Amino acid sequence: PSVASGLMQALHTRGMAVTMGGKGVVLFHPREADPAEWFKARLRSEHIPTLAEHAADVVGAGDALLAAATLALLGGAT
Repeated sequence: PSVASGLMQALHTRGMAVTMGGKGVVLFHPREADPAEWFKARLRSEHIPTLAEHAADVVGAGDALLAAATLALLGGAT
């Protein structure tokens, strides 16, 4: 979380997704909702495991995740 916090502060973003190949993804976001001081809040991390029992090839999985997340955010997801 400390590395994620530093990257989020440097990139001026309030969330981060770290893909882990066949092991899923970890989402980082602040516990506090105050947008003015989000970088002072401790980060919350959530691991979302892959649904597949065996991932034969994870090439492109991050691209697919980015596309799905982008569409969800554009559609109003938070």
